[in-house]
Amino acid sequence: MTTSISSVSNSYSAQTYATIPAATKDVTTWTTTEVAAITTSDLVSLKPMTLAKMSTAQVNALSTSVLANLTVPQVQALTVTQVGSLSTSNVAVLGATQVNALNISQVRSLSTAQVNAISTAALNSVKGAQLALLTTQQVSTLATSTVAGLSTSQIASLTTDQIVGLIGDQLKAMGDKISGLTGFQVAAIETADLGSLTTTQMEALTATQVKSLTTAQLQNLTTDKFSAITASDLAGLTSGQISALTTGEVKNMTTSQVAALTKTQVQGLSTAQVNVLSSAQLQALTTAAVAALSSSQLTGLDTAQVSKLTTTQTQALSAAQVNSLSTAQVNALSTSQIQALNDAQVKALNTAQVAGLSTSQVSKMTTAQIAVMELADVAALTSTQANALTTDQVQALSVTQLKSVSTVTVAGLGTAQVKALTTAQVAALSADQVKAMSTTDVAALSTDQVKALNGSQINVLSTAVVQAMGTEQVKALSDNQVKSISTAAIAAMTTSQVGVLTTSQVKALSAVAAAALNTSAVAALTSSQVQQIAKEAIQAMSSDQIKALSTSAIAGVTTVQVMAMSSAKVAALTTAQIKQLSTDQIKALDAAGVAGFSTSQLAALSTTQLGAVTAVQVKGLTTAQVLALGTSGVTALSSTQVAALTVDQMGALSTAEAAALSTAQVKALNAGQLSALTTSALAGLGTDRIQVLSADQVKGLTTAAVAALSTAQAAALTTAQLAALGNSQIGAMSTAQVGALTTAQAKGLSVTSLVALSTSQVKALGTSQMNVLDAKQVSALTTAQVSALTTAQVNALSSTGLQALSAKQVTALTTAQVAAMTTSTVQSIEKADLAVMTSSQINAMTTAQVAALTTSQVTSLSVADLTNLGSTQLGALTTSQLGELTATQLNALTTASVAALTTSQVKGLTKAQLTGLGDAGLKALTTAQVSVLTTTQVSGLAPKQLVLLSTGQVQALSTGAVQTLSGSVLSAFNSDQLLALTTSQVNALTTSQVKELSIKSIAAFSSTQVNALGTSEVVILSKDQVGALTTAQVAGLSTTSLQAVSVNNVSALSNDQVKALTTSQINALTTSQVKAMDAVDVGVLSSAQVGALTTTQVSVLTVKQLQSLSTGALAGLTTAMVTALSTAQVNSLFGSGISALTTAQVAALTTTQLNAATSDLLNALTTNQVAALATSTVQGLTTGVIQALTSTQVASLKTSQVAALTTAQVVALQVEDFKALSTAQVRALTTTQIPAIQAEDLKVLSSTQLNAMTTTQFAALTAAQIVGAITGG
Repeated sequence: MTTSISSVSNSYSAQTYATIPAATKDVTTWTTTEVAAITTSDLVSLKPMTLAKMSTAQVNALSTSVLANLTVPQVQALTVTQVGSLSTSNVAVLGATQVNALNISQVRSLSTAQVNAISTAALNSVKGAQLALLTTQQVSTLATSTVAGLSTSQIASLTTDQIVGLIGDQLKAMGDKISGLTGFQVAAIETADLGSLTTTQMEALTATQVKSLTTAQLQNLTTDKFSAITASDLAGLTSGQISALTTGEVKNMTTSQVAALTKTQVQGLSTAQVNVLSSAQLQALTTAAVAALSSSQLTGLDTAQVSKLTTTQTQALSAAQVNSLSTAQVNALSTSQIQALNDAQVKALNTAQVAGLSTSQVSKMTTAQIAVMELADVAALTSTQANALTTDQVQALSVTQLKSVSTVTVAGLGTAQVKALTTAQVAALSADQVKAMSTTDVAALSTDQVKALNGSQINVLSTAVVQAMGTEQVKALSDNQVKSISTAAIAAMTTSQVGVLTTSQVKALSAVAAAALNTSAVAALTSSQVQQIAKEAIQAMSSDQIKALSTSAIAGVTTVQVMAMSSAKVAALTTAQIKQLSTDQIKALDAAGVAGFSTSQLAALSTTQLGAVTAVQVKGLTTAQVLALGTSGVTALSSTQVAALTVDQMGALSTAEAAALSTAQVKALNAGQLSALTTSALAGLGTDRIQVLSADQVKGLTTAAVAALSTAQAAALTTAQLAALGNSQIGAMSTAQVGALTTAQAKGLSVTSLVALSTSQVKALGTSQMNVLDAKQVSALTTAQVSALTTAQVNALSSTGLQALSAKQVTALTTAQVAAMTTSTVQSIEKADLAVMTSSQINAMTTAQVAALTTSQVTSLSVADLTNLGSTQLGALTTSQLGELTATQLNALTTASVAALTTSQVKGLTKAQLTGLGDAGLKALTTAQVSVLTTTQVSGLAPKQLVLLSTGQVQALSTGAVQTLSGSVLSAFNSDQLLALTTSQVNALTTSQVKELSIKSIAAFSSTQVNALGTSEVVILSKDQVGALTTAQVAGLSTTSLQAVSVNNVSALSNDQVKALTTSQINALTTSQVKAMDAVDVGVLSSAQVGALTTTQVSVLTVKQLQSLSTGALAGLTTAMVTALSTAQVNSLFGSGISALTTAQVAALTTTQLNAATSDLLNALTTNQVAALATSTVQGLTTGVIQALTSTQVASLKTSQVAALTTAQVVALQVEDFKALSTAQVRALTTTQIPAIQAEDLKVLSSTQLNAMTTTQFAALTAAQIVGAITGG
């Protein structure tokens, strides 16, 4: 047949060949000549299959006109070998339709030469999807003209791999169509190829494309290419891209690009990048961008860059940024920039920055800026900088700022600046600052400024500075300022300066200052000035200074000043100065001065001056001078002069001279003078002379004289005289003399006299005498005297007298005296006295006395007293008395005393008292006492006290008391204390208390206690608290308590806690709680726990929860649960989940569940599970489910299940399913099912299977089934 075909003439057309029967036609035998003869008209008859059988030589033999007119099916029929063999000239004639028809294999079989041979017109009309089929090698060989002809949509269809294959010239050829590339395509361009793009193309890139550029691409762009990117496009770059830019790229950025940079982008710039920015670029940055610069970026700027920042940009810097600038950078700021700084920025400057400011910068700062400078910054100013400050700037400094200026800086201030200081500023200067001022600066101060100086400032002025002060400045000094001038400076004052001192200023001179005046200055003092010198100053002045005073000045000396002169100074007076003394001045001289008169000075005194000698001066006369007076002289002495005689002078008087004294003269004598008289002289005095003795004279009597007085003379003594007697004199009195004293005399006894009485004398006093003693007298009694009192005398004391007893006197009372006191006497004892009573005294008190104590007295009891009270005495205290005890007092009670308190007494304690109980006291409380504690009392106890309670005490607390305990206190309880809480106490806990319980405390509770918590308390438990519950606690929770656990806390349960849940607890969980359980927790449920779930609970289980169930747990699902599962839940049981179900569980699956099952789930069913499905369930399965069953699963169907299949289900069975059917299953097919079997299914039945069919089944086959089965095989 092929030989016949080969011999056919070439004149036959392809149609002739095409009409040759298929059995006799073999295209492979056609010659290339025959193929070449095929015309375009023959193409219609040329079947694609025929074309596909041609050899490569035959295909290439087709004419170009035939190739150009190949239909889409014909093109698609070409093999990859045929396509790959096409010559470039043949490829060149293919049109766009033909090229579009090529499949991926055909396209990729094209060589690079073939690809380039495709006409531009054809290629430019090719669909994007077709272009995407080209390999990277094919794409890389496309001519630039071809690439240039591509549309934007075609370019956009190129894959990223193809983009990688493009070379630079091809990309360049795209022109502005480059903007059609997607971001992924742009990112795929190789860095070297990207560099081939023109600046125009770079400019044409969109924001999205620019954002897609990789850091490597960006880094390899030339500076001109990068600069070509528009500002708006550049804004899309990330900070990471920005930071990847080379310094060259950054340096060549346009100002528009820089201005477009966002805060985030600017923050992405490295210090090296920032450092290359030009002044114009920096100035182009927005204020927001400048504000975003980090400290490292800022410090990377050089001084030239910093100096070019605009004032607006400068103002945009944050305080932290300003603070980060280096001193060189700050120093580079222009004066305009400096002036632009706001308050916060000025405050942010550090001391190094301030110290680095130039004088021009400092001088241009505004007064407002100066005013806000920090103290440390002001202190950092150098003297040169300070000297550059304007007067306005100086005045702008606050007093606090000025105080911080260093002394060196102050010394650098000019006179103009010093003059500009306000009085407030001057007053604020420290002493060291003033001391640093030059003489010129101080001399330049105005009188107001001088007045503003304080004492400390004045005191540090040097002698040179003081001497440089003008007389107006000196006159302007206040008295206090004059007082503050140093002695060295006073000594250096000129006569001119001293001469202008006002009388007030002179008066202000201290003694030391006056003593420092030089004699020339003293000689220059006027009488008015001298009169103002203080007496202390006169006393301090030297004899030479006094001697230097002019006679006119001496005449002006006041009597006070004269009295201040020492005998040495008086002795230094010249006779000329003596003659100038007035009678008042003579009187003002002290006795030593008069006694020290030399013969020449005495000779200079006039008779008038001698007549002015005072009694004091008389007293200063020597005994020799007195002896020279004679009896007539003594007689002539006035009473005043006699009274001035000294004891020595009196002792020298003879008996005759003494006897010559008149009653007036005797009255003029003082006690000392009387004491100086001999006893014989005194004894000679009559009773009338004794009666005229004054109290002072009586006081002068010796003890022997007093003892010698008769009882009549003693009784005759007036109360005034008796009061005048001294201790020794009183002590010299006999008990008879004391006993003879009247109540009036007793009442008149001075405290000193009383104290002088011996214990025997005190005992001699009667009860009436004791009763009239006043508080002052009683308080004066010595402890020995008090102890000596009889009990009758003690009770005879008035209430005033009793209250006058001092602490020492009270402690001196004997126990017998205390015990004998009446209750009214006890109540009269003052608190302070009661507080100092000894333990023995307190113990001596009767219960009646203790009960009679007032509340204020009780509070005064000392700690030791309370400690020593017996239980009977303590029991006698009323609740009112006990309520007044302080915390310190209660704290002092022994544990036995505390335990002895009645419950009524304990209940009556205040919160503060109970709080004040010591650790031992609190521990000593009995459970009965603790049980009566009120909520107010317990609320006052400190946590550290509460934790000391024993378990018994904790249990004794009332529920109300427990409710007052804070959560922190409960958390501080140890495990024994917590376990001691009763269920009633735990149940009484408030939500606030439970919320504050620590996890350690929660864990310490027993399961019974946890179960006692109210539902309200369980609800507010935190996750951490719930997580702290032990497994025993969890297992012990009642179902009600468990249901109160919030869903958030249920999700916080640990695996072990979940494992511990009982089946009853599991069954009680709400659906919300079940849903809230973590999948991991659900995964630890046992089969018993799962079996305890209700169908409602199971229905809310999430897919994730179901999937977490172990195979063992899944076995716990009841058939009712399985039936209740939603379709989504069933589908979640793919894999091991579904296979873990028992046959009973699978049998419970409904048709709805199985029909909604995924193929994966169905395929996971085991053969046993499939066999377990109910026949009704199987019968309800959709055809889709039947088709999803594997042949193995189908083979596992029971015969009853097979017999139950519907005809539609039988049709849905696959060929492989029929192959897998067992003979029993085949035999189980009903006569209704047999006709539904497809012919192709019948064909695959084996002879064994066919032989298994019954005659009835064969009879049920249709004719069509039989014909189809026979035809097939």
